[in-house]
This record gives sequence, C-alpha cells and structure tokens, in this order.
Amino acid sequence: MIAPYATANLWWWPGIKKFHHRFYDEVPITDPGNSLQNTFSISSFDATAAELLLEGGLNSPILNKIAEATFFGIWSLPNFRDNTTQLPIILWPTTGYAYPVLIGGLYPDQKPEWEMGLHGYTFELAFPVTIANQVLKRIRQLFDESAAQGRPMTSTYRSGINLKFGKAFPDLLSQVTETGEADWSKGVMMYDHPSYRGKNGKRYNDPFYHNLAKVLISEFPCRPHWTKNSREVFQLVKDHGRLDAGHLRRFEAVRAQFDPQRIFKSYVGETFGM
Repeated sequence: MIAPYATANLWWWPGIKKFHHRFYDEVPITDPGNSLQNTFSISSFDATAAELLLEGGLNSPILNKIAEATFFGIWSLPNFRDNTTQLPIILWPTTGYAYPVLIGGLYPDQKPEWEMGLHGYTFELAFPVTIANQVLKRIRQLFDESAAQGRPMTSTYRSGINLKFGKAFPDLLSQVTETGEADWSKGVMMYDHPSYRGKNGKRYNDPFYHNLAKVLISEFPCRPHWTKNSREVFQLVKDHGRLDAGHLRRFEAVRAQFDPQRIFKSYVGETFGM
C-alpha cells in the first residue's frame, strides 16, 4: 500500500474507523492530464455548512460525528479540477503535473478557508517507520480512552487525519533526515492532525490534543514539522531532546555564514538556541 509508490497517504477518520488510501506515482510526460488539486479553497455554501456543524460540535460529539461522516463522503471523490477548463474531475485516477497535483492550489471562483471564517490548529510529527505500528496503537489507545470517558474524538478537518510516508534522505533538518539517535534509515511516517478551532479559540475536548502531543513526544523518537506546530509542541520537542544536536550545529554554521549579524529570527530558531 505504501512502498511501491513515490509517495502515499492514509487519511484516517477515527470516529467512523475508516481510511482513504491515496498514492502518487509517475506517469509518462505524454499523459494528457492537467489536474489541479483543491488544497484550501471552499465555496460560500460549504463554508456556512461546515461552520454550523463544527461550531455546534464544540459542545456536541454527535454533530462532530455528522461532520466527519460528511467530510468522509466528500473526500471519497477527487478534490481536483481540470486546470484548463476548471471543470470538476469526478473519477479516479487523476493525472497532471507534479506541483498542481501534489501541492495544489486555490480554485479561482472560491476563497481559502481562513477568508471564509474557518480556522484551525495543526500538529504534525514524523516517526521512524519501523515504529509506526507502536505509535498508531498508542494513538488509538488515547482515542479509546477519551471515548470511554464520554468524549469521543473525530476528525474535524475536511481531509481527516493524514498519515504520510516518506523515504529516508540525507538532507539537513527535514522530516526524512537520516540521523543516529533512532533508526530513520527505513523511512518515516508523518502523523498530520489538523483540528477545527472554534470562534472562542478552543476545540472540542481541547485537553485531548495537548495530552496527545505530550504523550507522543515523551514516549517516541520524533521530529516536528517546522510550520505545522504550536510553540508548546516545539518546547516539548526541545525538552525531550528529540532533535539531533549535530544537525542543529550544522544549521548554526550555515546561518553564521549567511546571517553573521543574526538579523533574521524566528520563534522556532530561538527555541532551539539558534
């Protein structure tokens, strides 16, 4: 399901306990496809419907279950259009050029989610693929414990929870970097868990998400996505020593060469002493 392809994803819907399996691979350059993936754009009708369900779901697991089932049905179809005609593509497979298919973009007659009043939090960690089953079983345990306490968890994002897989690569500070503090040589599994943030700034069962991050970072070797995490997550990563010190020193050497006066700063860099 994973290894034969250039990249593959399992989109997890924990409330209904189902997955979508999507994979990407090369096709001949002569293929006539010209698809564009819809990454973040949404229509006014969809935004209004999603807001009604998700705002209500801040206090109602039943509405969250309805929202997840709705998102699951929509995500079963291609979220692609023909990039020339802008007509929807309704059947799999869909083909096109790498960037419009893998990364995607916005449909010209729609607006991005955040301009429609929909906001969320993102949380993504990478783990050695050799321990992926252990990590997923631990995550499932946390979901089951929450359900037993009367707070069943669902996905509150339109594409579910994304389990991505990548091959190891000898680069610097990416999620697939090969380092010595764990066995990253077989590749990685990335756990990408976006969640809806209500207009009150909170999520349904908000403590669950904080505990999830704390448990995963404290119990397993992992790496954070550099743009998909909160300050709390980066601090936990630092506190538990989850980044390879040698790679941080290499980055600092590169920075000293290109930014000797340390003009450019970020919270992430400052957290890790760079």
